[in-house]
Amino acid sequence: MRTIVGLLLAAGLAAAIAPAASPAATTKVCPIPPVARYPYPGTNGTWTLFRAKGVTCATSYRVATAFQKCRLKNGVSGRCVKKVADGWACREQRNSGPTSFGAAVTCSKGRATVGHNYMQTTSG
Repeated sequence: MRTIVGLLLAAGLAAAIAPAASPAATTKVCPIPPVARYPYPGTNGTWTLFRAKGVTCATSYRVATAFQKCRLKNGVSGRCVKKVADGWACREQRNSGPTSFGAAVTCSKGRATVGHNYMQTTSG
């Protein structure tokens, strides 16, 4: 009986001394910047959501801006197929309509991820 109590006490003491596991990085939703910060404002595009995991919202904005500039070099309906902003790899999913599309973009670098959604008018 003493051995069991001793083992339980030792286990409890070890658990109390052991550092708590660091919480996993959580995804945060970032405020949407003013429309004026959308690259090439004359393209009738707008951001609708920003996310950041493991980085700041400022990094999310920087990566999103680099992605949009890369994409828009290929026209208003263009795509970006290279790494942006110092090595962030991005993938994009689009929902297209006759005169506009919405897209969700997720970019990653190591364990960090950022994302943004946007709407783009293609005619008008």
